[in-house]
Amino acid sequence: MRYVIIQQSNNQCVNITEWDGEAPWSPPTGCVFVQDPGHIIQIGDFVGTLDPLTKGEIPPDVAAIIEESRILRIKAEAGAIIEARYPDWKQRNMIARHGELVDKYVFTGSLTDAEEAERLALISVFTWVKAVRHESDLLEADPTREPQWPE
Repeated sequence: MRYVIIQQSNNQCVNITEWDGEAPWSPPTGCVFVQDPGHIIQIGDFVGTLDPLTKGEIPPDVAAIIEESRILRIKAEAGAIIEARYPDWKQRNMIARHGELVDKYVFTGSLTDAEEAERLALISVFTWVKAVRHESDLLEADPTREPQWPE
């Protein structure tokens, strides 16, 4: 299969590379892969034409799709980082447990030392998740930013 890498910066096409064969797993930063250049292309859910495929301005509809694809990759990476440390089931259990602790405090006015330590540990988890989401937001807003995911 014939592919192309369109490397873009500020919606300007700065480099085009063509090759035959298998596409790499994911495009390099700032690039998008296009199948059958000059004919029918597919970027995400978009199918259309980009003819002729030359250096210069990327059509606005394609630029928007490239940007959407970049943002979706960032969101997916942030989600994978969070899921790797705290799978969905664990997140739900932690949220439920935090709710139980808050309810107990509201209705009884106190928590045991162990319960308070548990509540604080849960808050630190939520703080880390928010830090990952914040980094995702910064990366989405600035295409030139290098990822600085929290440890």
